[in-house]
Amino acid sequence: GSKYENITFHFNHKLIKANLDKPELTFERTDVEDESKKTVVITPDLVIGCDGAFSAVRKEMMKRPRFNYSQEYIPHAYMELSMPAIGGEFSMPPNYLHIWPRGQFMMIGLPNQDKSFTVTLFMPTSTFENIKDRDSLLHFFNDNFRDSIPLIGIERLVDDFFSNRALPLVSVKCNPYNVGSKSLIMGDAAHAMVPFYGQGMNCGMEDCLVLEDAL
Repeated sequence: GSKYENITFHFNHKLIKANLDKPELTFERTDVEDESKKTVVITPDLVIGCDGAFSAVRKEMMKRPRFNYSQEYIPHAYMELSMPAIGGEFSMPPNYLHIWPRGQFMMIGLPNQDKSFTVTLFMPTSTFENIKDRDSLLHFFNDNFRDSIPLIGIERLVDDFFSNRALPLVSVKCNPYNVGSKSLIMGDAAHAMVPFYGQGMNCGMEDCLVLEDAL
């Protein structure tokens, strides 16, 4: 919930249509079976689309004349694995960014509040595709990240790797970010970038400051 009484959250609402001039938004409820309640139409004063790199609000903007858009995928993809706490404590020192640099690919470890680490593997898509089964995965980790295997755990590593998909990394540029004073996109919806520049979140925060000034 929110500490502000005038903020309400509506989960399981998928944006399927948007008139950004009015503005009018049409959502599909993904949590109800009843067809009469499945569609929700709202007419807000202002639409702020913070809906990520594959933004549905931006998709509507792209149908408009003079809207510039480009996207670029890099050859790399990423996958998140998990390193559990050991005996209720962090398995590695927590106040550091842990990096396993390996030339064309790398793995990083970031601490979580529950004393686990989220371990992210960044590799060319072709490298992910060459790992097809348990043996090839363990062979690859033995060659490249041997010290991480006892910390992640063999079974957890195998389960996590094959139950996840390697996800693409995309940069998005577009302009303008608004439709008059009625609709606006922010964050990755407006300017997604691959994580290696270390600026994606900073730009999202800066958007908030610019919006606050504008308001």
